[in-house]
Amino acid sequence: MTADLDAFRSGYAAAFRGYLAGGGETGLESAYELGREAVAGELSLLDLAGIHHEVLADCLASAPKDELERVARAGTDFFQESLSTFEMIQRGFGEAQETARLEQRHAAQLRGLADAALALNSTLSVEDMLALLGERARAIVGAERSSVSMAGEGPRMTQRNGERLVAPLIDRQEHAFGLIELSGKHEGEFTEDDESILEQLAHMASVAIENARLYQHERGIALELQSNLLPDVLPEIPGVVAGVRYDAGGAGEVGGDWFEVIPLSGGRVGMAIGDVVGRGLPAAKMMAHLRPALRAYALEGEPPAVVAQHMAHFVRTLDRDQMSTCVYAVLDPATGELRCANAGHPPPLVLTGEGRADFIAGKPGLPLGVTTDYDYPEVRTTLAPGSTLLLYTDGLVEKRGEPLDAGLERLREVVASEPVDSLEDLCDRVRNALVREAPRDDVALLAVRMLAPESGPLELELTAEPGALAELRRRLDVWLPQSGAGAEETYDIVLATCEAAANAVEHAYGPGEAKFHVTVRAEDEEVTIEVRDRGAWRDQRDPRRGRGLAVMRKLMDDVNVTSTDGGTNVRLRRRLREGRQHGRARAHRD
Repeated sequence: MTADLDAFRSGYAAAFRGYLAGGGETGLESAYELGREAVAGELSLLDLAGIHHEVLADCLASAPKDELERVARAGTDFFQESLSTFEMIQRGFGEAQETARLEQRHAAQLRGLADAALALNSTLSVEDMLALLGERARAIVGAERSSVSMAGEGPRMTQRNGERLVAPLIDRQEHAFGLIELSGKHEGEFTEDDESILEQLAHMASVAIENARLYQHERGIALELQSNLLPDVLPEIPGVVAGVRYDAGGAGEVGGDWFEVIPLSGGRVGMAIGDVVGRGLPAAKMMAHLRPALRAYALEGEPPAVVAQHMAHFVRTLDRDQMSTCVYAVLDPATGELRCANAGHPPPLVLTGEGRADFIAGKPGLPLGVTTDYDYPEVRTTLAPGSTLLLYTDGLVEKRGEPLDAGLERLREVVASEPVDSLEDLCDRVRNALVREAPRDDVALLAVRMLAPESGPLELELTAEPGALAELRRRLDVWLPQSGAGAEETYDIVLATCEAAANAVEHAYGPGEAKFHVTVRAEDEEVTIEVRDRGAWRDQRDPRRGRGLAVMRKLMDDVNVTSTDGGTNVRLRRRLREGRQHGRARAHRD
């Protein structure tokens, strides 16, 4: 390009950018004057069209994707205005018409290029992106056939030979990783303008494909992290049954939704659900810290409000830019007491056995991580047997452009719309009604139902190992209060029964797997427990131990031990008369 053309191009670029910034008739007057300058400088139509194309291509390349269509349209208006003087003076009417036709086609190509950029950058799947690239390239250039490959080898420059047009896909390291090829031009042969357009489309597609690859890689890591850190199965806890549904976000980046169900001392159950603010791998990594931290704080036996305070402080020590909403609740199946702390999360929903659904009232506290100087409020209520507590994340109820209250009401209506069904059916019904397509955000739903009191005897078959004593305690802590035992009576009976069970675990069997059986009955205000094994008790060899029978006799009204060749049966009996002093260690059950 000569010095005169360089100067004209600089003036054209400045005038066009000024028109983009201000618009209006004043901007178009500069285009008219440029047409006069082109005539005075004896520029040809090709010179003017080439300069316009270069300037417009530079503006499109630097424009945000939501401005591409406006820039392309402004380019058409500006160029047509600059042509008006040029065409009337420099060319005849016929040539002016042909030029306008060519420019219309070129303008249409530029608009197609802008539309393609928007479509490519809105597509997350590489496979869908490749199909879209071939389709848009055919339409913009006007070709019958297209092929897009990711072979990794091929030309590094655009190639044109009349019947065939090829443009490479180049990554950020300037390596060719694929190509797009067009053939069968609708009208004539491929032109230099076609080559320029395809080259620009290939460049935009290369950037979009690389971004999609990076997104898919990070999404895969986040999904694997989530699947490895979220519970595979929920624990079995006496007095309740739990169900969960979890769907990772499909249309957008993976989020940081998480949930937890924790068996606590005294037969209680801790339940939590949370949602890390943010998306992608950072959110999944934060979730990986939160679940074990909450479990650790919950197992200390603190009330929900205190656990929430600990969690808020913990999140602040990790990353001051990260936050998470959370609901943590503790349910005592023996009494139905529910204690709940809410850290900026959607409210829990309770479905009664009669089919009424209501949200737990109370203003939510601040999300975890906002501050450490905050006292979380705690809500207390009582659940009747057969009631179901539903905890969920916002992906279940939120819709773009809709108030959250509308989504909450929709959830309440779905939950209460049919007779109370099995917990699994309820979870499926809620998810199917509210998540009808691949969710953009993660969706988590945790449902915990309080079972009706067990009727009849409690029958347990347990493995003869120390870990079985915790399961025995949990089952007795629920069954005994439901059968009429007071708090102190429950404590005494559980302690005596576990002493008998510990003897069966320790003395009845040698190495190898074995079982022992526990039967508990409540009749006529009296509890009878039988602990049976099929082994032969060994003599106590440590004189400092062996006080289990003394403890049992201190706590129970009657203790009977019967040993035969077939095993040992320990029978314990206790009258239910709350207030009678049996034993002394009662102050701290946890």
